[in-house]
Amino acid sequence: LLSTDTPELVHLCDRVMVFNKGRVAAVLPHAEASEEAIVAAAMGVRHAPTLQGEAV
Repeated sequence: LLSTDTPELVHLCDRVMVFNKGRVAAVLPHAEASEEAIVAAAMGVRHAPTLQGEAV
């Protein structure tokens, strides 16, 4: 399945291969293939920061 519709990918695929700049950016098993993870990989984000605590 080739798609840019991330909800479709999350619901239909057993694993998702994401490309960025012509290279494989991530291969996500279904359990890890959230819309956020797919978009982050497509944008070249390797590790999204985790925010904790209160906003200042």
